[in-house]
Amino acid sequence: VCLPSHPSPDTTLTLVTAEAEAVFEAARAAGVPVVDPPQQLALVFDRAATARVLATMPRSLGDTNIATGAPATATLTTLHPEEVAKALAGAGVTLPCLLKPRAACGTPAAHGFALLWTLDAAPEARVELPAIAQAFVPHDGRVHKVYVFGDVVLIATRRSLPNPQTVVTHAVRTAQPVQSFDALRD
Repeated sequence: VCLPSHPSPDTTLTLVTAEAEAVFEAARAAGVPVVDPPQQLALVFDRAATARVLATMPRSLGDTNIATGAPATATLTTLHPEEVAKALAGAGVTLPCLLKPRAACGTPAAHGFALLWTLDAAPEARVELPAIAQAFVPHDGRVHKVYVFGDVVLIATRRSLPNPQTVVTHAVRTAQPVQSFDALRD
């Protein structure tokens, strides 16, 4: 996966390689059903593009009380504190915030996240650039992944970061103004 060093925040990264396209075309030509061709996955490969789409969604699902939406999101091309401060302010992102690589898959670094408590600590974050910064939304230490297959909806729940009160106690106790972690392992 090759990423531009300074992609525009309002464009979608091209994360689908010619090799991947060729594999999918060969599968299709051989009669293998291709559920998600690379072109349709491009949006979910880029976290900034996904956040832009989610920001346009209604704040609830139909006539239900189920809240939807996305946290405020800023695009980062550097971890220099002053530049991070400008990007966060421009997008309405407050601290603490979660730093994530823009590329959502394709490299081991795609799952390298950081929880940022102070702007001065931004350079210490182990996050591949370009990245996004998202407001940290309390979620009781659980993430719900929703998968839709035609008329079938599956919801998988998995462990995640605890709410800020718990994390603040840890950050203060360990004097860690930024906590980097692997989202698949930690």
